[in-house]
Amino acid sequence: NLYADALLKTIGVVRPPKGAPRYSSFERGVQSLVEFWKEKGIKTSPLSIYDGSGLAPGNKVTVSFLADVYSYMAAKSAYATDFFLSLPQVGIDGTVRYFLNGSELQGHARMKSGSISGVRCYGGYIEQADKTYAVVVMVNQFSGKSLEVRKGIEQLLVSLF
Repeated sequence: NLYADALLKTIGVVRPPKGAPRYSSFERGVQSLVEFWKEKGIKTSPLSIYDGSGLAPGNKVTVSFLADVYSYMAAKSAYATDFFLSLPQVGIDGTVRYFLNGSELQGHARMKSGSISGVRCYGGYIEQADKTYAVVVMVNQFSGKSLEVRKGIEQLLVSLF
């Protein structure tokens, strides 16, 4: 989370919003980020971002925005392969080591997980046959156990793919 916060602030310095002086702040980083995605044709409304780690209570991103970003990165980015390979393989690596473990999707998906009290999210790609699908699943304001929500998301993805 510290790295993500520092990266967002650095973006505001390296690529300041149009016409703005270079200095580091969360606000400048967010302005630069929103400007960047708008230039790529991705709808940024109603984004609400206050930090880089995603831990600020006011942070809000939509499934649609994230799905558009994943789709853009796969289809139009010069860094598509590097971005894809930067995501851990489900059932094998990182924070998704146990996610979809033992399912037919194990090793055939690369996803990032995210969670905070009452929120559980996964985003990335699922490979099936000769196709790669951008996938984002968010569950907000749940009151049950996080493990139960994870299992529900796993069942959803297995049934879809």
